[in-house]
Amino acid sequence: SLIKDLFAAGAHFGYSRSRNHPSAKSFVFGYKNRSAVIDLTKTIESLEQAKGFVRTLGLEGKTILLVGTKEEARELVEKTAEGLGLPRVTLRWLGGTLTNFAQIRSRSERLLELKNQKDKGDWSAFTKKERLLLDREVARLERYLGGLVSLTKLPDALQVIDSDEEKTAVLETRK
Repeated sequence: SLIKDLFAAGAHFGYSRSRNHPSAKSFVFGYKNRSAVIDLTKTIESLEQAKGFVRTLGLEGKTILLVGTKEEARELVEKTAEGLGLPRVTLRWLGGTLTNFAQIRSRSERLLELKNQKDKGDWSAFTKKERLLLDREVARLERYLGGLVSLTKLPDALQVIDSDEEKTAVLETRK
């Protein structure tokens, strides 16, 4: 069952009593050895609610931007985003990704343009050094904006892994 899976994954471990936030009190089942034990039935309810929200967005054809730059989450976010065809941010959240979207979009279009030119063979007219510089530009743009190329308009929702780590993304989304 799902409760056993969550328990095996250690989802029931919480912070020590002194580090718990008061708003998390309703999710605490109890305390053992001065550490909170999370109520897994409430966790499942919250997961079902989130799943329903994401399903609704999917049925309406809305765009979800996946954000997970932590080392532990990066690979999973990349696999999930590629499998579902969703945009993603896995390396670093660039300030202004949402609030200055026109600039981010223009850089993404530049990346696509350079890739198309390279595939067509248009770079053969350039010198070896110019091709090297273009390759470096493509690599840099791919590194930072590769996951945002499919984002043609502002996303309808963000899925953020560790909102404390991604404060800038959360603040921009609220703006």
